Amino acid sequence: ERMEAIPYSAGDRIEWFLKKHPQPIYALDLVQKVGLPRSYCRALPQMLKKRSGITQNLVLFKKDQ
Repeated sequence: ERMEAIPYSAGDRIEWFLKKHPQPIYALDLVQKVGLPRSYCRALPQMLKKRSGITQNLVLFKKDQ
């Protein structure tokens, strides 16, 4: 049985994951599920702005209260 290839670049991998699982997810959970280090949470907002294939409202960011 052959499995689907997972994209290598971080942006492609995030886009691929969100197309497979189109429900809202917290940024930290997203980067962990696609196998990226936690430090990518800081770069995620800018990465989402640059990608037209990602629905930005699917990625949730926790706000400090």
